[in-house]
Amino acid sequence: AVYVFERQGSSWVETAELVPGDLSDQAYFGNSVSVSGDVVVGAAPTQDRGFNGGGAAYVFERVGAAWLETAKLTALDAEQTDLFGSHVSVDGLVILSTNSTDDDVAPNTGSVYAFGKEAGGWVQIAKYLAPDASEADGMGLSSAIDGNTVVVSSIGDDVACPANLICNSGSAYFFALSPDALQYGSCWTGSVCTLFDGHGGCPNSTIQGAT
Repeated sequence: AVYVFERQGSSWVETAELVPGDLSDQAYFGNSVSVSGDVVVGAAPTQDRGFNGGGAAYVFERVGAAWLETAKLTALDAEQTDLFGSHVSVDGLVILSTNSTDDDVAPNTGSVYAFGKEAGGWVQIAKYLAPDASEADGMGLSSAIDGNTVVVSSIGDDVACPANLICNSGSAYFFALSPDALQYGSCWTGSVCTLFDGHGGCPNSTIQGAT
């Protein structure tokens, strides 16, 4: 569960216990949490793992005095061995959920997904991959978003000693959220993504997204 505490006078008072309606055994809900205003996001990286997908992030929004579950976020390209929800962060109307075991480029290179709030709910607007991703980078064990700036950790990156595959010196990648972009995602080849390649997202109602 995720517990909400709110300031009342000089004290912090527990005001809610958040539990998703479809939570499975050993989903590890609460592995990562983030709050922005009236939105709380909780990660469950092993929800549905090995079945219909690998992990989920749940969105709760405050309506009046109550916190209501309003969305279950999953990757559009979910795989059974994923850990979607390795880390979550939210800022305003954008939510990040990482997948440290994503293997788009090589095994366990990692990725981060962005979701935006639209009239119909929360939709995937982008997927980010490291341009120099390599096996076991594990990008996505930590992430943060502030405005249009996204930063994601990659603790297994061997950038300081590329000849040593177990160096694990680590790095952090910065991405820019581009609301007016016509393309989605960050292709590991460095080329422009199309709406239909394996690294892209789905267009929203205005055919906009992020690069």
